Amino acid sequence: MALEACQYPYETYICSYGYLMKSLIETDKDVDLLVERGIIYNLAGDNAFPQLYSHYNIIYETLSSHYHRPWNHAMETLKKNYFKIGVAVFLLTLMQTVFSILQVFLPK
Repeated sequence: MALEACQYPYETYICSYGYLMKSLIETDKDVDLLVERGIIYNLAGDNAFPQLYSHYNIIYETLSSHYHRPWNHAMETLKKNYFKIGVAVFLLTLMQTVFSILQVFLPK
């Protein structure tokens, strides 16, 4: 995976496959279902899905807890969908104010 990420960053087949498997397999039931349907083969004998320790677990847990907070979703939706509209409305209001002031103080 490291070789692929460093040497072939636009052809990440192994990394993409690993990510796909990670997103498909989260519990022992997921493993049982995939083995039962013949999608994956388990040569280890036991379908238990081990939780491996990684140095990145803390980062993953922090990001995951941040992602699952409803407030963060709401704020992201506001920023993504309504921030540009708010800026446009603010600029138009500012322009209207400036033109109104100019209309009063400039001679006709």
